[in-house]
Amino acid sequence: MMHTNNYQKTGLRHLFKHVKFLIILALCFSPDAAAACQFEIIPGNSFQLPLLIDVPETEMSGIDIFIQYDPAIYTLTDIRLSDTLLSENYNLRYFQKNNGTKIMIYGTSHTYTGSGEIVWITFHVAKEYSGHADIQLTSFFCNEQAISGGFQYHDSLCMSLNVNSDPLHSTLESFNYFVQEDHRVRIEWKTITEIEIVGFQLWRNTPVSNNDMNITSQMIPPQGSFFSGYTYSRLDEYIGPQQTYKLKIIFIDGSYEWHFPFHQSFQINQSDFNRDGKVDLKDLNFIMRYLSK
Repeated sequence: MMHTNNYQKTGLRHLFKHVKFLIILALCFSPDAAAACQFEIIPGNSFQLPLLIDVPETEMSGIDIFIQYDPAIYTLTDIRLSDTLLSENYNLRYFQKNNGTKIMIYGTSHTYTGSGEIVWITFHVAKEYSGHADIQLTSFFCNEQAISGGFQYHDSLCMSLNVNSDPLHSTLESFNYFVQEDHRVRIEWKTITEIEIVGFQLWRNTPVSNNDMNITSQMIPPQGSFFSGYTYSRLDEYIGPQQTYKLKIIFIDGSYEWHFPFHQSFQINQSDFNRDGKVDLKDLNFIMRYLSK
C-alpha cells in the first residue's frame, strides 16, 4: 500500500511538472502577450518590422526563430541585427525554406542581457497578389527555451501578421522618405482616395529614444476627396540612418490605420562631399555613418 502511494506521488510530481511547463508556455504565447495584428499595404511594395524579446534580464546567448509565410506572396528581402542591442558580438544566419525562413542569432564573445529589439525584417509583397495573407512567428526560442515577444506593430507585440494587400481598399498609393542635400529628411505620401478622413499624423522612431514620437504638433488636414487623392510632403530633422517613420490616418468614427514606408532611401548625395576632390576626415565620417546602417 505504501509503495502504491509513492508511485502515485511520483506520478503526480511528473504531471505537475508537465502542467507547469504548459502553463508557462501558454503565458508566453497567450493572445494578451502577443496578439495577431492587421495592417494594409499596396501590392508590389515592401514593409519593415522589428522583432522583440519582451522578457527583462534575458541573457541572449542563442536565439532561434522560424517565420512561416507563403513565398509566392511574400519575399523576405532583408534581415539585420538591431543596432540598439545586438549590433556587436553577435552573428546572424538565416535559411529560406519552402514555407518560410529560419533565423539563427548567436553570441561570439560577450553576450547581452536585457530585452527589446533583436532584428529588423523586411518583406516585399508580390505585385500580382490581392487579398489577406498571414505571416506567423511559429517558433521563438532563446537559449533553447520558449521566449515571450513578437513583431512590434505600434504598441502591440504580434505572433501573427494579417496583411491586407487589396488595392481596392487601400488608402495610400505611396509613402516614402529620404535625406535631402541639406541633411533634412523629406517624408512624402500620396493617397488614392480620402473617405471620412479627419487627418494625418507622422511618427518617428530612433535608436536613441527607442520610442515612437508624434512629430506633428497639429494634425495634418486632408486635402483629397472621395474621387481623388493628394500628395503630401513634410520635413524633419536627420538624427541617424536608423530612424524610421510611420503614418497614422485617423477617421471620423475614431478608428485609425498605421502605415509603414513602401521604400526607405537614406541616399548619399553628391553635395554631401567636399568639392575639392579630396577625401578628408569629414567625408570618411559621413561614409561610415551611412555604411553602418
